[in-house]
Amino acid sequence: MQKRGLSDIVATVLIILLAIAAVVIVWSFISGSIKKTGGSVDIQTELFDSEFDLAGSYSLVDPNTARVFVIKKSGGSAEIPVFPVVVVKDANGVTATAEARTLDTLNNFETGTVDVTLPSGFGTIVEISVFAAALDRDENIITSQDPTDTYT
Repeated sequence: MQKRGLSDIVATVLIILLAIAAVVIVWSFISGSIKKTGGSVDIQTELFDSEFDLAGSYSLVDPNTARVFVIKKSGGSAEIPVFPVVVVKDANGVTATAEARTLDTLNNFETGTVDVTLPSGFGTIVEISVFAAALDRDENIITSQDPTDTYT
């Protein structure tokens, strides 16, 4: 009786093809998350290098709007434009926030204004903070963890 089976060469080739197929399948699942993480690191680095300062205090345009003056001190590359986000707090802890996406073109040491719409019944402003922010690939706002300047 004659034995029939796979030769050693055919078996080795099949094992190699299965290993390559497994690597391709695993890579297709993890490559997307690796690319997203890399973009997030670039934005966080840019925010760490960016700084906005509050120029003096603020002015009330009307009872519902505070105009805050900001100075861009550093940061913001052509690849990742950075803009300020201003948070205003009253004595009761109520906050109002405004993002100034149009100020992403400010050059270093230029001043811009951010109008913050205050909710009705907003009390006396006791604190103003400014954060550096940027947009990720999905147009979500990513802000720095700590304010770059605070006025109390």
